[in-house]
Amino acid sequence: MKFLKKCLFLILTVLFSLNLGYAQNKNTIRVVLYEYKFVGDSFGHNLSWIPDGFPDLLKEKFGKYYRHKVTIIGRSRIKQLLNEIKLSQAGYTDPDQALETGKYFSADFSIYGNITCVSKNRLMVTGKIVNIETTEERTVSVSGKINDLYLHLGDSLVHKIYPALLQFNNQRVTQSQTDRVEKIETVEPTLTNDDQYQVVFAKSMGANAHFYKGVSHIQRAEWQAAENELRRAIELDHEFARAYVNLGTVYMNLGQYAIAKENLYTALKIFPQSALAYENLGLLAANLNDFNSAALHFKKALDFSPDNCEIRTELGKTFYKKGELDSAKYLFNEILFIDSSYVAADYYLGMIEMKNKDYLNAEKHWRRVVKSDEPYFLLIKRQALIQLGDFWFRIMNNPSQAISYYEQVKYPYSDTMEKNELIKINLKLGDIYLKNKNPARALSLFLEIVQIEPTNIPARYYYAVSLYRTKDNDRAISQLETICTMTPASSDYYKAAKKMLYEIRGY
Repeated sequence: MKFLKKCLFLILTVLFSLNLGYAQNKNTIRVVLYEYKFVGDSFGHNLSWIPDGFPDLLKEKFGKYYRHKVTIIGRSRIKQLLNEIKLSQAGYTDPDQALETGKYFSADFSIYGNITCVSKNRLMVTGKIVNIETTEERTVSVSGKINDLYLHLGDSLVHKIYPALLQFNNQRVTQSQTDRVEKIETVEPTLTNDDQYQVVFAKSMGANAHFYKGVSHIQRAEWQAAENELRRAIELDHEFARAYVNLGTVYMNLGQYAIAKENLYTALKIFPQSALAYENLGLLAANLNDFNSAALHFKKALDFSPDNCEIRTELGKTFYKKGELDSAKYLFNEILFIDSSYVAADYYLGMIEMKNKDYLNAEKHWRRVVKSDEPYFLLIKRQALIQLGDFWFRIMNNPSQAISYYEQVKYPYSDTMEKNELIKINLKLGDIYLKNKNPARALSLFLEIVQIEPTNIPARYYYAVSLYRTKDNDRAISQLETICTMTPASSDYYKAAKKMLYEIRGY
């Protein structure tokens, strides 16, 4: 009996070892994203601005949310993967043949995507999931605004697609497990929770992986790291147009404008219809105050992406800076016609109305911005709050209303503000408190600026004024003496500091 138990144990051990590779292969969801098409162009909208369409969108979202559960392989990188992973050893020597069979890299599923224009500013995105082995299909879809495609639509679709993939995989694993149970009744049933799906990465996800790492670094303003990743992406794929575009963005932020322009033009040689490359060339020209060239580039970008509100906004800002207010106003009103929730247009319409001295309409537009809850417009919302504060303080002469708007900028967002933005709002609030005989509140605001930026002479001067008005003469004198050592004798702040020192000391 003991001998039989030992034999059975040995047999099960051997069977387990033989099936280890099988389990690793079958319990991992591998997704192939390789086809997309645009249908339903009855509204005449050109959506070529969607960079690589549906598969690229899902690849990014899957990688973000399910990187520990799903391996993703894109059609455009199949030849590179065949070389890197040496799939020829597995019998797949012809890339096109492997692509047709859908079984390259032991892929278990394919996802096809359709993007359908269902109205002038809404899309329907549909994902068809195909089980490679059984050809069974599942379809999921979501709809959303064109301008929300990369913000929200992809997330929604991914959350629908992944459960369908789990169902497919559970079906296959369960059926396979049932076949084995018939032969060996002692085998444990397969778990159905997410933990069973193992991580199986290729040796290199290639150019796309480096590209998305680079994008991630750009979002965190880590320019050197972004440059390194994008360079690696280009080394793996010399015709990766989007990598060149993003590299141009990196160099723009580093102030290396000539290299930035070179990379953007390289992108256009590869893909002449790149609206994003033209948009970035426009931004580059605008940074150099070449507004005529900027306008030409933005117009070219709109040829390929006519409903892109972001590009229209940049063109409108260019007209605004050139003083062509009527053209700018027309563009911003067009944006609101395309997408009424795109409140950046309202912000600039408010600026135009303020220049035209139509103060009530300016306020109306800024109030619309402030009501927006979309995170995408958070920065422009803060700018609108500042404009409303200025309006109530300088135009309406209502300090308390102005303070309420300024404080809506400072206190909810102070932890996430850029240094310059925080200094700007502190100066405005401090100025109001000083003018309205509340030097104690002003003092803390100016002190915060001095601690952040010790060389800020205006803040240091008004900090001294606040100290003097709160009867802290010794510290006020110390600040004024410091100002006199930091500014030339001809400076207005030097003269004002000397005058106040005389007033305090009497000499």
